[in-house]
Amino acid sequence: MRVARRRGRNNPHLLQVCVLSLVLSSGVWPVAAAGIARSAHRGDGSKPASAVNELDRLQHAAFIDLWEQRDHRSGLVYNTTEANAPASPAACGVVLSAIPLGIERGWIHRAEGYERAKQLLRSLEHAEQVHGFFYHFIDPRHGTRTWQSEVSCIDSSILFAGAMVVAEYFRGTEIERVANQLIDRAEWPWFLDGGETLKWSWKPETGFEGGSMEFSEAILAYLLALGSPTHPIPSASWQAMRRPITRVLDDSTSMVYTHDGSLFAYLLPLVWFDLRDQHDAFLDYWTNARTAILSNEAFSFEHRAQFATYREGLWGVSAALGPDGYQAYGAAPAVQAVHDGTVAPYVVMTALPWFPDVVLDTLRRMERINPKIWTRYGFGDALNLDRRFASARTIALDQGMALLMIENLRTGLIWHLMMHHPVAKRALEAAGFVPGALSEPNVPAVIPGNPGASMAVPMIDHAVTIDGDLSEWIRHEAVELSPTNRRNVESGVFKSARDASALLYFGWTPAMFYVAGIVTDDELVTRQRGERIYQDDCVELYWDMDQDGFRFDGNPRDMQFGLAPSGGPNGAWQVWAWGALKQVPQGVQSAVIRQPGRFLFEMGIPMALLPGLEADHPVRFSVSYHDRDTDGKAGKLHWSIDTASHPGTMLLGYMTLRGRSTERVIAEQPAHGATGAATRAVQEQETSTTIAP
Repeated sequence: MRVARRRGRNNPHLLQVCVLSLVLSSGVWPVAAAGIARSAHRGDGSKPASAVNELDRLQHAAFIDLWEQRDHRSGLVYNTTEANAPASPAACGVVLSAIPLGIERGWIHRAEGYERAKQLLRSLEHAEQVHGFFYHFIDPRHGTRTWQSEVSCIDSSILFAGAMVVAEYFRGTEIERVANQLIDRAEWPWFLDGGETLKWSWKPETGFEGGSMEFSEAILAYLLALGSPTHPIPSASWQAMRRPITRVLDDSTSMVYTHDGSLFAYLLPLVWFDLRDQHDAFLDYWTNARTAILSNEAFSFEHRAQFATYREGLWGVSAALGPDGYQAYGAAPAVQAVHDGTVAPYVVMTALPWFPDVVLDTLRRMERINPKIWTRYGFGDALNLDRRFASARTIALDQGMALLMIENLRTGLIWHLMMHHPVAKRALEAAGFVPGALSEPNVPAVIPGNPGASMAVPMIDHAVTIDGDLSEWIRHEAVELSPTNRRNVESGVFKSARDASALLYFGWTPAMFYVAGIVTDDELVTRQRGERIYQDDCVELYWDMDQDGFRFDGNPRDMQFGLAPSGGPNGAWQVWAWGALKQVPQGVQSAVIRQPGRFLFEMGIPMALLPGLEADHPVRFSVSYHDRDTDGKAGKLHWSIDTASHPGTMLLGYMTLRGRSTERVIAEQPAHGATGAATRAVQEQETSTTIAP
């Protein structure tokens, strides 16, 4: 099961992708084919008895785990099989989903399943909640918050999905009533926190945390929020969710990818929502998950020289209980992929509906290479051959994903129950799903970061005094950064332009590059010093002189300068240069004037610090403003940046220095109201400033 890295007409991986596409469209699977496109099929009917027995073995072991690992008084389900583990709503959600499966498989009687579901739902009904959502970890006996955990949007969503499944299975009973009451309680707009997108979590001590939920397992939360009968979120929230796109598999196809590259994030929503042969305006989520599985395997193959686990042909890089505890392992494409040769059997099992025979072959190899990976409850959570590690522990959610997805492969039971629930029907309608498949994602109409923008910077033919007085700039054209322009919002949530926005002016002489601006910010936060000023309120300038993409790898042709409006000695402003300089840049002149709700600044950077910035020679450039509020929330406005096309690399916009003084004067209608804003700012200046070295 190997994916070749070579490019060109003889690349065997490209052949695999073509074969895979052919068999998916035809429904006919070859008896043997190279790599991940080997024999595979859906349902039990066409599989040999040995494979059916294997599926029985995998499912039954996982079911016993979920059935036994609970508090017998409350029925609340332990999060893991580790000693003294708390309960979790996610664990309860997969158990509720698994009860119909256990009944249909004959592992428990219907009456047993009914009583267990009723006990669990009653305990959840009285468990500690905030706006109808549950804490990530709860006391197994009493259902109260434990471990100082957060109210988790995604873990609550997994519970609600399980409630939908069991409600549909036991229709017309007390279970249906209590399950639907739990679902109806959730006040989804609260988790928007006044913005367009859902937030990951909330703590009573600190408020909302984790930022906006982007493409990931969060798909499940968004769909349930859209379908809520009592407190739905608007369809615009689904549209606003960020879906970064990149090319993968030797550039043969595109996919939407997650932040950390963990494979489970692509598969988890599809455990409950049957999104085969349908898509929304952006994506075919089933096909995208298949591409993610292929990419995960390719990543392991490409790193086989580093880790013995990968050399054995094992794959399944995903969040798991690894040799150093729980880690969010991930594979490219990702913004930040962490891996150490650890693979997760549960996520391989969850991939069964896409590649059954390949998955079973991989699982056999895992058990043959290290028999200790098989436990009383089936496969342990993780395997790492380099560290001689085979986890003896399991996580309830991971076991549940594998158990339920195997059942979907065999009978479609979980999908059938879920998709018949009214919440699921409303959700897909609100999200705009239509029949049919998409081979590749559609590019969103509005892309965060405003990629591909360009600007021409005028040459200045008069002396510039760096003192914070912007009167000499007001006749220049301004660049505006505003949260009202969604393309400017790289990350975070902004309540209004008063929260953060900027008007910026640029100019140059043969000796200096100048930037000046009026930054509106209702809360100035500048606790950080030196190289960490970017974490608080900070104006940042980026140059990629060799135009190969901006990276934080010390390339001397990638330059970054920052200005924080305060936080220095005696409350003065701060300037820093990252990249090759990594210090307070020598020769940079700057001034800041702070006013209520905003600040004015000027900065002059010697051209000697910007080698490669020349007249009439385009270079890649962008400017941003990072906003931090006193409650810890943060967001970033960017003039032009693309972080999606090439993970780990920022593609900036374009800047060209005009070769002669062709300053554009805006006499009657200043760009974005720049003249009026600058004039008011000048009139309201309150203090004088001096030039900072």
